[in-house]
Amino acid sequence: MFGRTHTLSLLRMLESGLFDSNARIREASVELVGDLLHGLAGRLMTSAGESLFDIEATDEIERQILEALGVAQRDATLSALYIARCDTAPNVRQIAFFVWKSVVVNTPRMVTRILGVLMETLVHALASESAERRESAGSAIEDLVASSGEMALARIVPNLEKGLDDERATTRQGVCLGISRVLGAAPAAGSTATSLSWSVSSKQAFATNIRPSVLPPHKRLKPSPISQPSKPSMKSSPRSFTISNLMPRSS
Repeated sequence: MFGRTHTLSLLRMLESGLFDSNARIREASVELVGDLLHGLAGRLMTSAGESLFDIEATDEIERQILEALGVAQRDATLSALYIARCDTAPNVRQIAFFVWKSVVVNTPRMVTRILGVLMETLVHALASESAERRESAGSAIEDLVASSGEMALARIVPNLEKGLDDERATTRQGVCLGISRVLGAAPAAGSTATSLSWSVSSKQAFATNIRPSVLPPHKRLKPSPISQPSKPSMKSSPRSFTISNLMPRSS
């Protein structure tokens, strides 16, 4: 009863545990997320002695979880769970994989539904100071590209590019890391010829966008027209400016 009444609060607490620096806390959090989701779907395992590894997702389970959580919380929870499937700790990866399999019927279909929130979560993780969290997010992006193919190339990239104009340097750094993982995984996604062509052409476009993104928006230089000569300034002749200031004034 407590879990159903305070589901959102419980899930937010558990989601933060999925990104904890301690692998044991992440492992316990994944298990608890699975128990809570199964409880919402009416699949409590304790009475029947059913194992997590025995549960297969159904459309009814997905529907009950959606009704209990709502779209926003469902997307946030499954996004965190998707990244946990690529955790650096083997035990966390394994448990998260089976929890995902027990609550999601069709992975590509569900990824399409949660992609917006998933990309925001991935960028936030890529901008983390934790090397493990960044690696998990990078692996999740590679898995996303490899499993989703052309859909990923068409939808993941625009979601990442939005973050290049963010005022926060950590977010722009995370976006750049994400783009590098996408480019690395792109040749393996879909047909080799199509993906390789996309990768080559996109690297040039990304280079143009990424270079200015390393600076804050207010410090990015706007190219001036070639026909207009640059105006002379004191900064263009620092030596004469320095000497003139050092020379003593005549009385």
